[in-house]
Amino acid sequence: MNFSQLHLKFDFGFARNGFIQNEIETIKNIVIKNNLHFKGAMTHFFNSDFNETIEIQNRFIESIKYIGDNYFDIIHSQNSAATLLGLGDGSTHVRCGICLLGMLDPGITDSNIKRSWSLLGPIYDIKNFSDLDFIGYERIKNMFVNNYSKVGKIKIGYGDGFSKKNTNILCHINNKEYPIVHISMDTSFVLIDDSVNLGDIVEIYKNFDSCSSFLNMNHYEYTTLINSRIPRFILK
Repeated sequence: MNFSQLHLKFDFGFARNGFIQNEIETIKNIVIKNNLHFKGAMTHFFNSDFNETIEIQNRFIESIKYIGDNYFDIIHSQNSAATLLGLGDGSTHVRCGICLLGMLDPGITDSNIKRSWSLLGPIYDIKNFSDLDFIGYERIKNMFVNNYSKVGKIKIGYGDGFSKKNTNILCHINNKEYPIVHISMDTSFVLIDDSVNLGDIVEIYKNFDSCSSFLNMNHYEYTTLINSRIPRFILK
């Protein structure tokens, strides 16, 4: 029997999914008895510790050989950290993880990895405080607006997965930082100065280190909240 897209997963302590080491005899008997052929065999490195990663990789390859590597088209195991460390001996393919997007695991640095995406959108409306009592649902007099007197609007909100936890996070416009002071379902409000004009591009999450520190979470947590309501464009 041929599972053209099915991958058999080995769990060496990650506790998410896959069969564990003491189940290997049962798995081997099922595979051989039913002549099962898989698209791939895989495991997942749950820690970037160098020695532990090598140990898991060795156990992974030994287990595949014990079952029979002829039952698997490809063998893959890496995460981003292991890929950048050059680990994964015995694998036939590299599963590079979030470094494919130019995002690195916390604590990992590599000057060769370049970010491949940005979260961008234009200022579509600007209003002066003199014409307003509220910004979104909040009274201006109850908000900390520093010395700003204008607010710009961008088309992203918590309905798009841009959580209200991002309130007061800094975005970038024309290479300057500005705070996103309020977030509603479809619109967020940015405090701006006179140098910002309609149509100027706003970049959110430009600096992962500062954003992660502000939100107290890793970049792969808050960036993956952005849902399909935000269109994606491929630039060549």
